Amino acid sequence: MFRKIYEKFLEYKKNVVLAAISVLVLGMAIYFFNARINISKILDNYIQNAIAQFERDGYRVSFDEISFNAMSPVIKVKLKNFRVSVLRENASWQYATPEIKASIFILNPNVIKIRPDNRQLFIVDKKKHKINSENMELKLRFHNNHMIREMIFMSENLAIDDICNLKEINMAVRKTAEYNVDPLSRFYDLLIDVKDVDLAKSTNHPLSSNIKNIFVNAEILGDIGLERARISMDEWRDIGGSVDIKELLIDWEPMKLKANGAMAIDDYFQPMIVLSTEIDGIFKTLKSFENKDIIKRKDYSVAKIVLKQKVKNEKFIGSINIQENRFYLDNILITHIPMLGFVYQEIMPDNMGLDKDGNMVRDVYAVDKETGKAIAY
Repeated sequence: MFRKIYEKFLEYKKNVVLAAISVLVLGMAIYFFNARINISKILDNYIQNAIAQFERDGYRVSFDEISFNAMSPVIKVKLKNFRVSVLRENASWQYATPEIKASIFILNPNVIKIRPDNRQLFIVDKKKHKINSENMELKLRFHNNHMIREMIFMSENLAIDDICNLKEINMAVRKTAEYNVDPLSRFYDLLIDVKDVDLAKSTNHPLSSNIKNIFVNAEILGDIGLERARISMDEWRDIGGSVDIKELLIDWEPMKLKANGAMAIDDYFQPMIVLSTEIDGIFKTLKSFENKDIIKRKDYSVAKIVLKQKVKNEKFIGSINIQENRFYLDNILITHIPMLGFVYQEIMPDNMGLDKDGNMVRDVYAVDKETGKAIAY
């Protein structure tokens, strides 16, 4: 009798376990089904919002077709013939790739992984650069309010026509500050690691054709606004935003540079940099610059005489200072640096323009908008 009761108890227990498992499986199926629907809607909304934001910033984003695959815990999105372009008076470029894939795991919906096709095209001022890569990926991590918290970019064997081939690149930007903090708090951590770069002859590189390594570890002070970087650069500058460079390494024969310091931008959106540095191969480096007409012969001769007292075994220990497009080693003027051409026409000051060669110039010359000729101030 007790045996029959025990056997019935075991059978009952077995049925309860099977029923519990069935309920659990059904519940998980319902959860995953609803999660797929919700995340698909979130992705679609995010894509549309991102495109709208790009267009407000002056970019044109387009693609021929979008498709979703929500048949597994990983939601997959495909964009066919994806294109981004910008057309302005001082800036014209276009990026295109046959396909971009995005994926998101439903149990971790705040992380999106984006993989473009290995074949890509970048057009700058009507000049085409074909791009080939392996394992290129952009990972975006979001706050619950859909604002970007972290961006990680990586690629291997990246080849850009007429520019360079590089073995490996890793970049990460991570937001560290929370909301309602001091505007000059540490907002972002920045990490860049580029290895084994072979430069094309067309780049007219001043040193050897191979850069073994570029490494940057920095902190960005002040909210530069990842979601609206183009329109917030001036705001970041005006509040005193800067970059605290914790470590900078450049291994580019004959130069090996180690440095730390700070960087900001001036009223003309040009870099202001102060570094404490150690440079191996300093005179060979300066001579290479002089051979490429980056440094004038007289400036090279003066620098060699003055720095001779501070250099031992081709090693310079001192400071690098870049102010108003002038490059100094300690307090010695080495050369003038051309103005960087990323300033947009709508934010270009009235006393700043382009010379006959298309280089930006400050203070002395500008361009008359009606005649196109340089005028003096």
